[in-house]
Amino acid sequence: NPLDQVAVYYAGGPYHQTGTWTYEWDGVNWTEYQTTVNPGYFDGHNMAFMGELGGIVLYQGNANILGLEEQFWFYKDHSWTELQPETSPGNRGSAAMSYDSHRDCVVMFGGAVDKETYPYDIEYTHDTWEFDGVDWYLRNPEHHPPALRCAHMTFDSCRNITVLFGGYEEYGWHLDTWEYDGIDWTRIEPATSKPIPRYDGMLCFDTHRCRSVLH
Repeated sequence: NPLDQVAVYYAGGPYHQTGTWTYEWDGVNWTEYQTTVNPGYFDGHNMAFMGELGGIVLYQGNANILGLEEQFWFYKDHSWTELQPETSPGNRGSAAMSYDSHRDCVVMFGGAVDKETYPYDIEYTHDTWEFDGVDWYLRNPEHHPPALRCAHMTFDSCRNITVLFGGYEEYGWHLDTWEYDGIDWTRIEPATSKPIPRYDGMLCFDTHRCRSVLH
């Protein structure tokens, strides 16, 4: 959250175990905030700061690792509030999501959509959604990445472009780089090298050096 100058972390835990922990990192220390109301037990969820709301939005996730449950939450001033937009992307987990500060909206791509047999027979999607602080809107770009889950996405505020890399396709790992300008997706071929295929990493943007950083 750039307004409070802290990074916000929610849930997680050992493999196949999730918690309801909320932590904030101020650059020196982690501080836990125990909230009576929270999103519950999740992993595979998405979080992004949104300037329009002045806080952190959290979407979806894998409920208790056993299935998908559509939920949408907002975190501000050390407390969680459930949001209930009229339209939403539906049940999904492990989508890619970032905040477009130029257009003041949250962009979400792909993910594993709900099926009765999840997680044993999951289905990936390649749809693009945007949240403007009130409601979700499905976009229909002419081009787009393949259906993916666990891809990495961030917003390049120097060029006003959303950047996506990697993820997991139906038949293996994905290693392409895509950019979204709010109208269409464009596949980018890096001029020199690129990371090896991967998923479930972290991608963020360094505004000081105008670089997207993958870990």
